[in-house]
Amino acid sequence: MLAALLNKISLGTPSACRNLTLTPILLKDGPLSSVEPMCVEEALAAGTLRVSEVSAEGYVPELRVSNSGEALVLILDGEELVGGKQNRIVNATILVPPHSEIVIPVSCIEAGRWGYWRPGFAAAGRVLNPEIRYRKAEAVTRSLKEKRQRFSDQRAVWDGVEKMLFALGAASPTRALSDGFDERVNAITDYVAAFALQPGQVGVLYRIGGVLAGLDLFGSERTFALAFPKLVRGSALQALAGYEKEGCVSLDELHFLRSVLGAPADRFPAVGLGEELRIDTDGIGGGALYLNTGLVHLFAFARRPAANPGLQ
Repeated sequence: MLAALLNKISLGTPSACRNLTLTPILLKDGPLSSVEPMCVEEALAAGTLRVSEVSAEGYVPELRVSNSGEALVLILDGEELVGGKQNRIVNATILVPPHSEIVIPVSCIEAGRWGYWRPGFAAAGRVLNPEIRYRKAEAVTRSLKEKRQRFSDQRAVWDGVEKMLFALGAASPTRALSDGFDERVNAITDYVAAFALQPGQVGVLYRIGGVLAGLDLFGSERTFALAFPKLVRGSALQALAGYEKEGCVSLDELHFLRSVLGAPADRFPAVGLGEELRIDTDGIGGGALYLNTGLVHLFAFARRPAANPGLQ
């Protein structure tokens, strides 16, 4: 399924800002999917999406999502949701059906708060930085394969947040990753402004401090365009904090892309709509969401030994 994508995409010209280099993935001819869902921000602004705790008491690894609208809503792997009893990030890419209510798997990225400051959740407008996101994804893959659940290693996520805050020099009374973003908001805004979409762009490969970190690929230009600023904010935070180089294998972008699309993948029914794929090889980890044989979202990373997120 993934291998068929190789003939439909190509790599564009890289662009760089400081220590972050982005290589665009471009369509050769036509979209990879006919599905063009709303993003979380659009659905929240329209008033058709509501994200809340699963109950008044709450439960750390789950949130409730209600979609009262006519459109599909796409929630990205690693997308940050702020509010409720503590801020969370989403453990898998999810398509929320129209007129539905589902429970989604999440991880906490605010260890020092368990109490409401707002009843529901808002979109933070960013995706988790690569180090924590990819470590989280490895644990979710293990959980899915062993238990048919999508739990992360919550303690490891909290540890990653602590190290990231330290690397950024960010104080956070509730140990929230959002305070790291707030501490460097001007620099992150500069990174976002430095990168422009290229015609036909549906994906991106990240190189941070000279190290190839991973990729995100989407089914259509519109879907990618909505996700792009959120993805850049996450990778920019990592670039500002530094990227662990120990144990990294030297890879070029084309070889990595071909390796990802050629890797075997396990298949599972997705949360919400579609089919979820998980990649779990010695050198590559990641996941993908398909709907009706069309790619919605693929993410992948170059696997290496356990590292200290945010420290060089």
